Amino acid sequence: MTSYLNLIWSGVVTVLSFVFGDYWIIFALYLVLQVIDYVTGCYSAYKLKQLSSKTGIQGIVKKEMQWVIIAISFIVSYGIEFVASEGFNITEMQWIYLIGYFTLATMFINELRSIIENLIESGINVPTILTKGLSVIEDKLEQIEGDSDSVNK
Repeated sequence: MTSYLNLIWSGVVTVLSFVFGDYWIIFALYLVLQVIDYVTGCYSAYKLKQLSSKTGIQGIVKKEMQWVIIAISFIVSYGIEFVASEGFNITEMQWIYLIGYFTLATMFINELRSIIENLIESGINVPTILTKGLSVIEDKLEQIEGDSDSVNK
């Protein structure tokens, strides 16, 4: 039985490595955060007596659309790199892959913030360092987004 489980686990890791590359664990952690966020959201809605299947389905669809956004950001970054290297003979475009990872990091932080908000709404005492730490990160991301918006104008 142990060898059968090892075979299954190695197959899962192989597929994840092929699909998501060397950093597949980041994507797996993001999926785990999404599941935790959904569970804590359901618990919060239950505690507040606002549990609704319609809202639950909307939450699942929202989580799926976040994966679409991540996929699009990686596709765009690979597309830009391909066009730049083939069409313009620019070979130093490796930094463009960071578009996808920046998007993933932003979504990661969003999930963490949502989990903490759900816990607070459920009446669970959350350490202040977590709430303040996430607000600092959110402020930095908004500052970066604001800087890029001012450059684009």
